Amino acid sequence: MKGKKITVRLVLLYLILTVGIWMFLYSYSNSYNKLNSEKISAAEVVVDKDKTVVRLVGREYPVDTDVFSPESDFYFAAYMLAPAEFRLLCTAESAWEKEFGL
Repeated sequence: MKGKKITVRLVLLYLILTVGIWMFLYSYSNSYNKLNSEKISAAEVVVDKDKTVVRLVGREYPVDTDVFSPESDFYFAAYMLAPAEFRLLCTAESAWEKEFGL
């Protein structure tokens, strides 16, 4: 019974913290700029063909997406360490892209 109380308290604490952080970020993004109509977002990911940029509260961080290409060593290692179900899903998606040219 004592373990159940601790678990319930931890879940409630997690929910309270998560909702609190979400409320803070939401109110920050809505109240940042009162002089013009430009809105900001707490987090944003912009993906182009050449680059990927992550914007966190007004700052930009470029992300190197070359490690995720199927020819990279990182992709191969991650693919080999992944469970069989995930590998099957990746293979099916790759076949789908080749078939329909997406």
